[in-house]
Amino acid sequence: VSDNVCQGDNSGTGIRIYEGSQNIIRNNTCTNKFYGISLNYYSAGNEISSNCCSQNTVGISIGQNCSNNFILSNDCSNNGASGIDLWGRSDNNTVKWNNCSGNKSGISIETCLDSVIDGNTCSDNSYYGIEIRNSPATTISNNICSVTI
Repeated sequence: VSDNVCQGDNSGTGIRIYEGSQNIIRNNTCTNKFYGISLNYYSAGNEISSNCCSQNTVGISIGQNCSNNFILSNDCSNNGASGIDLWGRSDNNTVKWNNCSGNKSGISIETCLDSVIDGNTCSDNSYYGIEIRNSPATTISNNICSVTI
């Protein structure tokens, strides 16, 4: 899935993969949607890279048992809630080299195991640069984070 422009009225999803594996989602622009890009229900082994997911409610959402995905080099800035949101037993995901600035939370992870969060820029967010809840064995390294008060 590449080189698409998905714009909306702040509802719906720009690009959604449902029970899909081994997809490459690259060079897309998803703005003014609820979710810019969303992986749901056992989507595994996907690569989401070099996309612009700005001015949505959530830039990129990975949820409901979506494991072993790679989220790389995306611009997920200026969203209403999170730049990147991993949740619901979405384990062993890699989130690297993304810009998640100007959101409420840059990167938010809840109830996920063994993920890697590395080399991201999460600056000028209003709540958290990186937020981890109930997610053991998460490796967080080499990120730049700041919160705007």
